[in-house]
Amino acid sequence: MIKMAVGLAVPAIEAWYRCGLDGQVNEASWIRALNEKKLPYTKAKLKKDAYGSDRAGIALMTKCAIEAANRLASDLSEIETLFPDGFGSFARDVRGWK
Repeated sequence: MIKMAVGLAVPAIEAWYRCGLDGQVNEASWIRALNEKKLPYTKAKLKKDAYGSDRAGIALMTKCAIEAANRLASDLSEIETLFPDGFGSFARDVRGWK
């Protein structure tokens, strides 16, 4: 049997990469900002913060993704807390697999 889980990183995967590095980047601030129609950050800003450019090449994007994954994998509680619907639901689904 093949099992699959999906986590939705909103507005972009770079938000997860910034977890723990930028206190403003989390689901709660994003949802609050959408309701107030004032975005706390944009996809372009997330990309610039994550890669140093909003137009990074695939090699740099891959390198940064691996670095973020290694940093976050040591303790998933922070990303689960800050992104409870996107990453948190993904983690809960995977943990429920038997």
